[in-house]
Amino acid sequence: MPMPETISKGPILKRLEEKLSPSYSRRDEFLTDLKTKKKSLVQILVDHGVVKYPDEEAHLRKDWFDFNGTGKGRWWKTAQPVEPIVRQGLIKAIEVAKDLPVDAYWLCGGHSFEMQVAWSKQQVTLLIFSPHLANHDDPENPEFTDKESIWVVKRVQKDAPHKTNRLLKTDIRLVNEVATKTGGEKGIEETSIVARQPKTRPLDA
Repeated sequence: MPMPETISKGPILKRLEEKLSPSYSRRDEFLTDLKTKKKSLVQILVDHGVVKYPDEEAHLRKDWFDFNGTGKGRWWKTAQPVEPIVRQGLIKAIEVAKDLPVDAYWLCGGHSFEMQVAWSKQQVTLLIFSPHLANHDDPENPEFTDKESIWVVKRVQKDAPHKTNRLLKTDIRLVNEVATKTGGEKGIEETSIVARQPKTRPLDA
């Protein structure tokens, strides 16, 4: 999965949405696999096409769920193991969704690891919250090339320079002109989110 500083989706969550939604013909089987715990969560995600590539599988095992067979990932050491949390969150999303589509996002930078499921008449929203990873820079992960359908707008310091985010490799610009025209405050930052995706892989893979 991508390593966001705020909010992201990325190719794995895009595929996960399809498997959690009612249009997936094997969704009942997916739910049964999650509940019975006969297989690891990563294996279930592979079996159902959520994880399609060896580098994705290796990343989830090593960083999220099962580094060197420990049952714990390298990331978020104080929150591990996180597999039971993710598994139960996916179960709840399917149970709540029924005939509704699922929209999933990962938000990084909180104080704990948790899954939240919210719903309306239009859709179910699945949110993965994880603690921030300080000074994270993993050269093994692919480049950020997958443009997300997400904009983040927030207030920044008065003299904050224009910059490019080191992790997300996104252009960050101050939108003072927009704020002035709309009668809002100056010093608003507008960020376009970009997720990791190998350059040789199609953006919708």
